[in-house]
Order: sequence, then C-alpha cells, then structure tokens
Amino acid sequence: MRSIILMVWLSLTIGVATALAQVPDYTESFDKGVKLARANEFSSAIAEFRTILGGVGNDEAKLGQIHFNIGACLYRLGSLDEAVSELTQAIMYRPDYERAFYSLGMAEYGRRRFAAAQEAFVQALHIDRRNAETWYDLGYALIAQEKFEGAAAAFERASKYKSIDTAKAHNNVGVILAMSHKFRQAEAEFQKALNVSRGLLEVAQNNLAICRRLMVFNDNAMAANLSFGVDRSEGE
Repeated sequence: MRSIILMVWLSLTIGVATALAQVPDYTESFDKGVKLARANEFSSAIAEFRTILGGVGNDEAKLGQIHFNIGACLYRLGSLDEAVSELTQAIMYRPDYERAFYSLGMAEYGRRRFAAAQEAFVQALHIDRRNAETWYDLGYALIAQEKFEGAAAAFERASKYKSIDTAKAHNNVGVILAMSHKFRQAEAEFQKALNVSRGLLEVAQNNLAICRRLMVFNDNAMAANLSFGVDRSEGE
C-alpha cells in the first residue's frame, strides 16, 4: 500500500504518551518511538515500543496500542508474518480496534491470504461502515478471489464515501460491468473516473476506449485488455 495509506494506518497516537506521563521513562520511549517511525527508522522504533510493554501492566488499551505500533512498523519493514502476529495481539487486547483490523487486512493481503484479508476488512467495517479506504481495499481482496460482484459493491461504497481513490473505484466498477457485457453502464463508470481525476487517470482513458470498441465489435479478446487500477500493495 502506497505512502498515503501507510501514513494513515501508521499514525501513532500521541495520547498514549500522555496516559503514561506519570512514568517519564515510558513517555520518553513512546515519544522516541513515534519520532523514529516517522523518520522511517522502523527497527529502532520497534525497540523503543518494546521497552514500554513490560511497564504497562494489564492495561489492555495501552497494550493494544503498543502492539499495533509494533505491527505497523513490521509491516513497513516487509516482515508480514510478524506484523500479523502483533496486529492480532493488538486486536486481542482491543476487540474494537478498527485501525488494527484494517492494518491486519493489509498485512494478510500482502501475504496473499486474500480470504483472511477479506475477513479483517469486514471486521473493520463492522466498526465503521463509512470507512471508504477499507471498502476500497476490500474490493481488491474480493477481486483476488474472483468475487467480482462483491468487489463491485465494495468499490461503489468506496466512491460513495469519498475514498482518496474514488476515480480508481469507478474505473474498477467499470471493468467488472464490462466483463459482464454491460457496456453502457461500464462506459458511464469510466467517464466518472475521468471526471473525478480531471482526465488524468490513464487506465480509465484506455478502458473507456476499449469499452466503446467493444460496444461496436463485441470482441471478447479485446475485453482482456481492460485493466483494474493498481492496488495499494504495489507501492503507488
């Protein structure tokens, strides 16, 4: 997933530091971990966060937050198995931790465990049904399993709730419609993608041209050239 999304789910809540203010060493380590993570020094950040774990006792909210931060750093390091373990622990301590469920979905998607990614995204959406970015990434987890109808519905929700990738969401709905030979509806979605992107989404430009040719020639071979937008795991 691309830098904007990583910034969202790597956002390290400073409030924990305030909660630990009565123990200066913890506060210092937490603040240092945040700064290191923001500087992309993830291994050092993990070391700082781990120093906090032994001192928070049974405070499940704090334990969940710390495990989440460690998991986020591990994700950025590409250590997906370890990231999944930490994020799962975060959820164990905080079962309503929406951001941890979303992040777990991204890590599972990175491991190509698409059904597990789908489940994590769905759990996040049980907590916040209006999270456009979760809907968007759920769409890709469903595409990977060839669950195209569900994927289209997810991308439609992503655009409804104004995802930062609304243009790509419209494009992806268009591809799925075109795959079902619903070319007029697909054309409208590709046009929406271009309108939202101010004409800059190249994949939608190409798909629109293909779709219009398909309406004339109905060439199944040509349909193979339709393209989904690049998913976030590819590092846009």
